[in-house]
Amino acid sequence: MATRIYLKSVLFLLLITAFGKIAMTLGTAPVLHKPSFLIDSIENRHLLSFAAGLELAAVALILSGWGGSRLSLAVVAWLASLFAVYRLLLWMNGFHGYCDCLGNISEILGLNPTEAVWISRSILIYLLVGSYALLLREWMSQPSIKKMPQEIVRPSL
Repeated sequence: MATRIYLKSVLFLLLITAFGKIAMTLGTAPVLHKPSFLIDSIENRHLLSFAAGLELAAVALILSGWGGSRLSLAVVAWLASLFAVYRLLLWMNGFHGYCDCLGNISEILGLNPTEAVWISRSILIYLLVGSYALLLREWMSQPSIKKMPQEIVRPSL
């Protein structure tokens, strides 16, 4: 039940952030034509498009039900980890500017950069903690984990 509710909330969040990124890439903001802070050979427009594509691919997989909830959670954990590593690398390389992780959503909602950063970090934490916690819960509930053979627990001499 908790996993199903969590995945529905993830669908909502990923759809909003993906469409915000797509809307932003269709705009004419000068920052879109600048190279990415981490990858000089990629413009910000292309990086945002790629991130939106990953989010939409995760949405498609979750909606399809293919692989079950465990695969859906693993994909969310992978995607959130990827975004977290990217943010960490930005920070480690001295980037302290505004991240357009929400795309045009922050502009539509009238958020200032501080609020948008706070919301995007909160979403990232929600995706990371939620997916890993539910994966751990599913892993711990496996019968093979609960009922280990006696010889593994206490080897015979």
